[in-house]
Amino acid sequence: MTTLATTTLLALALLVSGATAKPRVWVTSKQPVVVRGTGFHPVERVGLTLTAKGLEKHRVLRVSRTGAFTARFTGTDLPAKGCLGLVVRAVGAAGSKATFRLPDNAVDCAPPQPPDS
Repeated sequence: MTTLATTTLLALALLVSGATAKPRVWVTSKQPVVVRGTGFHPVERVGLTLTAKGLEKHRVLRVSRTGAFTARFTGTDLPAKGCLGLVVRAVGAAGSKATFRLPDNAVDCAPPQPPDS
């Protein structure tokens, strides 16, 4: 009987901890672009926006019962290096929000300099 009670309490604790996790998103691959998210409300509809230099992609998806998702942007590749300025925003219908930023590399983003005379 105590094993059942312990198992039930453990399952309840996992369920509660998953529900209170803060939503977050991140990029797991740049070729093709793959975005992962966790901490959203279970089966919540999420609008996902991916923006980078010269690129803007939108997608609406439904997260899993655990509040997670993986979105693959097939045909969308980002350079391994260079001026990206990548921003991923996820906004859920139940109010969940998360943002991921991959900042520009200041050296790679500098405008070209004229040659020395």
